[in-house]
Amino acid sequence: MRQTLVQASKFCLKTLVQIWTFPNTAVGLIYGVIGIPFGAKTHWDPQAGILRFTDHPFMASAISLGDVQIYGQGHYKDLDGAYHLNRFGKTIVGEENLHTQQARILGPAYLPAHILSMGASWLLSGHTHHRNLLEYAPERHAGLWPWQINNRGV
Repeated sequence: MRQTLVQASKFCLKTLVQIWTFPNTAVGLIYGVIGIPFGAKTHWDPQAGILRFTDHPFMASAISLGDVQIYGQGHYKDLDGAYHLNRFGKTIVGEENLHTQQARILGPAYLPAHILSMGASWLLSGHTHHRNLLEYAPERHAGLWPWQINNRGV
């Protein structure tokens, strides 16, 4: 009986999180599907609950939108089958998984927060990622938020 209640609770929580992040996921689904006629491929990760679009012709690197991740050509896996690395030598897949977690926490605020952080980063550094508070820790695989960098010694 207790195990059934725990499973039901996990299912309910997962469903609530999916509803919470659905506005981001919907944008990701639309953008991902647009690439399919032009060569984008889909990969479903049932354990993580993430739909990945790879080799998307209209994506330069990668982006996470809710429970959807979109990778540009050559940014998911390299020719040797290894996951592609970002500028810090960390896998882009790992970085995007952290962004998916951010989206699940922030829900509808994720996309506006990311856009504002990108704009502030551009104004401060001339780059969308170098001072972006939502990119700082995930790019380094140090956690979800910038204050986690010092806690992990990164």
